[in-house]
Amino acid sequence: MEQFAGERSELEGSNAQCPLTLCGKELLAEASGALYWPDEELLIVANLDLSAGARLGERGGFVPPSDPRAKLAELTRTLARLRPRLVVVLGAPHRHGMLEEALDDEVRALVAETVAGCEAWCWVGRAGVGEAAAALGGEVETELCVGGLTLRHRPFVGPANGEIAACYRPAARIAVCGLDLKRPCFVGNGRRLVMPAFASHAGGNNVLDNAFLPLFGTDGLHVWVLGQDGIAPLATRQLLPEVRAA
Repeated sequence: MEQFAGERSELEGSNAQCPLTLCGKELLAEASGALYWPDEELLIVANLDLSAGARLGERGGFVPPSDPRAKLAELTRTLARLRPRLVVVLGAPHRHGMLEEALDDEVRALVAETVAGCEAWCWVGRAGVGEAAAALGGEVETELCVGGLTLRHRPFVGPANGEIAACYRPAARIAVCGLDLKRPCFVGNGRRLVMPAFASHAGGNNVLDNAFLPLFGTDGLHVWVLGQDGIAPLATRQLLPEVRAA
């Protein structure tokens, strides 16, 4: 999506990190889509997707082709900079049920090396992905509670208090200097936060779509949009709905 290149200057206040609060917990959203919790020395990444190739996501949105080595390089830089005590990955490391069908030997070895180099690592996902994730090292949980917050891959449908989730791949559609842009974003309401896919700069499901209504209702949204090189809060009045075909 070359049209997004250079847009950072158009997102006023864009920076490498952006503070946000969830149930009184001070967190840092990163331009890569990662989330860091300084008090717990916890790094969270979502939908790592180390399988190459385009596909449809779980919620139907288009997931563009990815470079697993580039994602791992980005993750390695983040780990070296933040040095977290615990790394949590929301979702399976690949999009298929069988690890050997999803990751080539080199990528699998790189993932295992990355996991082994961390003090603690946990894959959080639905039942059935555990065996494949465990083969890469680390612990596996269907959900994880840390410091009063609950971490899940798929959000609980309905009101929630203190939840960090993924799966939905939120994106914000905005107009910037005459360009119609759609960028991954964090979306929350102070009680729940849904994360974008890690190191993904295109695709996703519009946060104004009905899929998000059961999660956030009509209480209002807070959005932090990922630019090419930064992240910035975005006023909800700037959000645009999808244009539907007639």
